[in-house]
Amino acid sequence: MKKIFLFFIVVNIATIACAQSFKSRSYKTGIYIFCGNELPKNFSYIIEKKMPADTAWKIVAELKAPKSEAECRKAMLSLPSSIASFTNIQDMEIKKLWQQVQSATTLDSLYAFGLDPRFQYAAGCVLLDEHVPAPAIYKYKISKLEKNRKKTLVNEEQINFPSNSYNCTLTPVKFKPGEQNIRITFSVSDTFNTAGIKLYRSKYEEKKFAEIPSNVFFTKENNLQVAQVTDAGTVPGITYTYVGVPVDALGNEGTPADTLHIYNIVKPSDIGLIQKFDVTPKEKERGNLLEWKLKTDKGIASVDVYRSQTYDGNYKKLISLTAKETKYFDDKDLTPSKAFFYYILVNNGYGNNLPSARIPAILQGNKQNLFPPQNVTAIRNGKFVKLTFAKLEPDTRGYYIYRATGYTAPLKQLQRMLLSSDSLLSYTDTLPESNLPEVYSYAVADINNSYNISPVSERVSVQTSGSNLPAPSGIAAIYRGNNVFVTWKDVSIINPSVTGYKLYRVEANDEGKEKGTPYIITETNGENLFTDTNISEGIRYHYYVQTVGLDTADVSSFSRNASILIPRQTSINPGNVTAIAAQNKIVIKWDLPTDSSMKIIRIYRAVANQKASLLKDLPATVKQFEDTGIEVNIMYYYFITTVNGKNQENKPTNPVSAKVRR
Repeated sequence: MKKIFLFFIVVNIATIACAQSFKSRSYKTGIYIFCGNELPKNFSYIIEKKMPADTAWKIVAELKAPKSEAECRKAMLSLPSSIASFTNIQDMEIKKLWQQVQSATTLDSLYAFGLDPRFQYAAGCVLLDEHVPAPAIYKYKISKLEKNRKKTLVNEEQINFPSNSYNCTLTPVKFKPGEQNIRITFSVSDTFNTAGIKLYRSKYEEKKFAEIPSNVFFTKENNLQVAQVTDAGTVPGITYTYVGVPVDALGNEGTPADTLHIYNIVKPSDIGLIQKFDVTPKEKERGNLLEWKLKTDKGIASVDVYRSQTYDGNYKKLISLTAKETKYFDDKDLTPSKAFFYYILVNNGYGNNLPSARIPAILQGNKQNLFPPQNVTAIRNGKFVKLTFAKLEPDTRGYYIYRATGYTAPLKQLQRMLLSSDSLLSYTDTLPESNLPEVYSYAVADINNSYNISPVSERVSVQTSGSNLPAPSGIAAIYRGNNVFVTWKDVSIINPSVTGYKLYRVEANDEGKEKGTPYIITETNGENLFTDTNISEGIRYHYYVQTVGLDTADVSSFSRNASILIPRQTSINPGNVTAIAAQNKIVIKWDLPTDSSMKIIRIYRAVANQKASLLKDLPATVKQFEDTGIEVNIMYYYFITTVNGKNQENKPTNPVSAKVRR
């Protein structure tokens, strides 16, 4: 790298904001898929994926907005390791995010959170797909799934992996050394997508660069977008070499800045008694080794060692040592893969000298992980499978869920790592769409604080009849002698998981509007026919059929309905009805039918432009009737009906007429 030496200059600062673009793209270990600006509160985002060798789309994720602060925290803790490694999760940020999510409907309403892919992920608007096993072009389809199960396509994308569209460059502008820190200012070519700066440091000419904790502040100076990076772990009087590397919120790295050498000079009177202080993690011994060198050990009462979990946090004294001691091994309550900060303080008998620099150390874990989670169970409810399992080791950090199609097929890891310290956990998986019966097996592995993954657990399995059981077709309803014979096509021929059918019935009016909801009248054991004997005359019925799978909880959608009107069973009308005018009367005659159900004969009379009225009820054996209540020169119309033993009246005969003239 080209070397540059800078002298420090005092400047005025104007703050700026740093935002992220919403374009799906690759990052170091996966692909960032932006689903949409709308928070999925009353719907969910369905992401389908097509691998290079795939011929059909496969559902890989269903995203929902978080429903609690705990879900926001869980999402941030489950960021892929390549992104989590440079993400400092603050409780206040999570609380603020949850406060804004509760009232927001879009990412725009989340303000700065809505511009950062990490918080977009926590809000349910982004998929971070880590399942990209090889360089290739991966295809994605994003849809919205409403509560009524209506699915609407949002977007389709093709992403090339790996690729880095982040091309930011850094240029050193100035630096300013302090008593315990050095502040470096870089100009940033792409402030829109830059989320941070990784700072690498080495002692001058040692060329042993290591990434160090640093504070980054974006601002504007003389109309130039700059980033101020502060190394708060420096020691006065030492020359340091720095390299800054810009990163976006997905961990993609831009072009490193030129190498920068800085001599951290201070007033000689402020240098103090501490000449050297270093902290070295010792993985095998499971602790951090602190070493220091003093200008003199004369007149020193003690050397006090302090530790904190954050740079600016609450430091607690670990121990007080004599002036002759120059090292201390800390193995008290250390969490692997987590930064701890140290400094020492010299007590010369009259008071404390200046403290040392604050030095960070991260102890890498090396604990083996030999045992998988226990008591794994799987319960299916429709297309959802709920897995439960128990934690075995106290240092478990998270879990990986695996699924296979069949009992012995290779297991494939599902998308996200489940982060939790609970002793009993659960995970819900959405099964792929399928028209045929399938067996799905599951296993679970855990990861400990040393980032070692356990073997997978014993497999558990569930059986499904297929998420898309075929609905029966060809349903027909036929009236046969006071019964209704219902039949339909047998779809078990095309899907062997079909074990039976559910037949539903509901009453309807003459216009076909149903009275209520369909209810089950029978469940057949594979038969595709049924005779309905519980019917009533004069009622219209609609019949529906559902397919039942291997599991009786698996049913298809309703078939189309078969409609039938049950006729009324009335007696036979008289035949050869006649009306003959005689002197002052009209004689109506008819032939009696051979029908034992007939109990009453009814005579109706009407005149032009008037409604007919009942004239007389007669016994079923009468063959004629004389109407004497008439007027001359008026045309009278007559028709006859019969009534059976159920008091059911049939349709009237055709009218006959007669007139008595003067």
